[in-house]
Amino acid sequence: MIKKLFIILFAFTVTTTFISANATSTTPTLTEDEIINMWKPYTVRVTCIALDEYGNKKSYSDGSGLLSRSSKGVPLVVTNKHVLYTKNKKLSDYCNVYLPTTKEVIKITSKDRTGSKTKDIANLIIRKPTESVTNLLKNDKQISKDCKNVKLDSSEKMAVLGYPIGSNKSEVSVVKGLITGYEDYFYISSATIVSGYSGGVAISLKDNCYLGIPTYAKGDDISKSLILDINKMK
Repeated sequence: MIKKLFIILFAFTVTTTFISANATSTTPTLTEDEIINMWKPYTVRVTCIALDEYGNKKSYSDGSGLLSRSSKGVPLVVTNKHVLYTKNKKLSDYCNVYLPTTKEVIKITSKDRTGSKTKDIANLIIRKPTESVTNLLKNDKQISKDCKNVKLDSSEKMAVLGYPIGSNKSEVSVVKGLITGYEDYFYISSATIVSGYSGGVAISLKDNCYLGIPTYAKGDDISKSLILDINKMK
């Protein structure tokens, strides 16, 4: 009887291990394009506008942002603080956020913006989220994953998503590169960042996670771009 029971238990253990191994081996590996496409719906265009004394549009700035939410679940857009300032260095009166999937426009007033005093990061708070925003953030598990232990070598492939000046503003643009170094609070990347990408989304193509905010080129060399490390902003 004991021998028979041992045989039954052994057979069950082998069967369970086999099923588990199969489940692991069939886990799909995402391609770079599939990873990028996951992040595109959350990459929004941001236009901030300053008004003159008569309430007319005086100047503006264009940038990008990441649709996300706070630790308390409040919908918001993460962007660069300098995007809030127009071309004549004036702090804007409001910003418009454009969703790429539905083409909706969400107006963010000055009272619904928060920014760091020392770092180039700002949050645009969405007080009344539309149905589209709510539905997107129900499925944002992957975009809430921040990168950890990033390797500073040629194996760390990355991509920047945003709306560069001169591009089709209704579609998310993408530029790829490598993480080549780290300086202060910034990753240094070989991705070419031009005006309009500021505030956008930088992701790791190896680990499918959020690196941080593409901010500006290092000096006059647009092939050496600075990515604000999101982990240093918390």
